[in-house]
Amino acid sequence: MKVFISACGEGFGHTSRMMALYKEFQNRGYETTVACYGSSLKRLQSFGLNTFETSPEARMVGEQGRFDLARSILATSRNPTDILKAYIRERNFIKSSGIDIVISDSRLSTVLAGTHSGKSTFLVSNQTSHSRTVEEGEKKLHGESLLSLGQINVKVLSKLLDVPLSLPFSYCDAVLIPDFKPPNTVCLSSLSRDVHIKKKTYITGPMSLLLYKKVEPAGWKTDKVKVLVTMGGQRFREGVLQKLSEKLRSLKSFEFIISSIFATEDIDMGNVKIRKYLPDVLPYMKSADMLVLPAGHSSIMESIILAKPSILIPDSNQFEQIDNALRYRELGLGEFVTLDKLNQIQAKLRRLDENYSKYKGRLERLARKARNGENGAKNAVEMIRDFYNRVNEY
Repeated sequence: MKVFISACGEGFGHTSRMMALYKEFQNRGYETTVACYGSSLKRLQSFGLNTFETSPEARMVGEQGRFDLARSILATSRNPTDILKAYIRERNFIKSSGIDIVISDSRLSTVLAGTHSGKSTFLVSNQTSHSRTVEEGEKKLHGESLLSLGQINVKVLSKLLDVPLSLPFSYCDAVLIPDFKPPNTVCLSSLSRDVHIKKKTYITGPMSLLLYKKVEPAGWKTDKVKVLVTMGGQRFREGVLQKLSEKLRSLKSFEFIISSIFATEDIDMGNVKIRKYLPDVLPYMKSADMLVLPAGHSSIMESIILAKPSILIPDSNQFEQIDNALRYRELGLGEFVTLDKLNQIQAKLRRLDENYSKYKGRLERLARKARNGENGAKNAVEMIRDFYNRVNEY
């Protein structure tokens, strides 16, 4: 059986969970190819995966850690042929390579290519409602301006988003949510309550390479509390690096390693050490006592599986991340701080340290679930296999 996986390359979270899915398919003897583009493709290649270069179909724009929804929509809509290019490229590969199963992580072109090729086609996503997320996020921020371009009404914007972003749910055979089952689902607020989408939805458990490899801790030696800070792969977070490092330097009982794709050289500033992007950050996550992370879904899943209490920093105006952060705190797993209140991070880190055992215990309970029955990649592959076999019985 031949499997084609295509992942969104905006940030590294999508490719991280697709690497776990790739590993599970490979373990079962399925010939697997994973498609991506840009720095995310290079990351996949650095791990030795069988890859295919596709085209981007969306662009995420912002600055100083603030996700700009209006400019992102405009940047994407200025290139309406991007989805068509990706669709043609992937459809041709699917047909010429004799692919049997198609899996899209948040890509419309892949879903269309798989469906129109007559293949069993699946969508992996931690968000099945976009208009709901935008409208609720606006309420949660008490009217904070959503846009930096014009005064577009939130309800109008949510509808503009919901139409194109809902298309994959209409065309795919099933939607796989790589999260813990209720009541422990982190992305619960971002899931659609529409019965037609719910009928296609399967919550599989987290998809993470941490469930497939033994990670040895990095050689990070200090008597201080070790905190790893990761910045993610979105270019608009670049301006946050300097601001954050300045806030952390005053916490002398902590030692920080900041891993950033935006750093041009390694810099040591006392208890704050900035390191050029580490392609495999897992050994450092394993070695750390606590983490400071963007509120992307895959990063959160990895922190839970490692049972590392964390502070999340959601991108401003990216309401999916804000929902993740609110839910993370609601589940009692850690804390979060918004970029406009970054001066609170010192107090949040001290609170995390003072209540370390409480957070750690809750995280360990969920980590055991992931290892004992809620391995999302394993559950997804079994569901996909059963579906494919049923469809191809005659």
